[in-house]
Amino acid sequence: QLREIAKMQSHETRRPLANIIGLVELIDLRKPLDETQEIVDLLRESTRQLDELILRIVQKTHQTKS
Repeated sequence: QLREIAKMQSHETRRPLANIIGLVELIDLRKPLDETQEIVDLLRESTRQLDELILRIVQKTHQTKS
């Protein structure tokens, strides 16, 4: 289980985080509103994915301690 937790932390956590970093760079208030909204929607989805992944890591950590 510790290997699975390490994999989740090192690889899976970085994917949504990299998405968030890239999307934040793309946000430009000079862009048309519909294009900006699409970026915000993708940003929202990446943050949701990251939140779910962190929850899974926490749950696995608690399972390992039991």
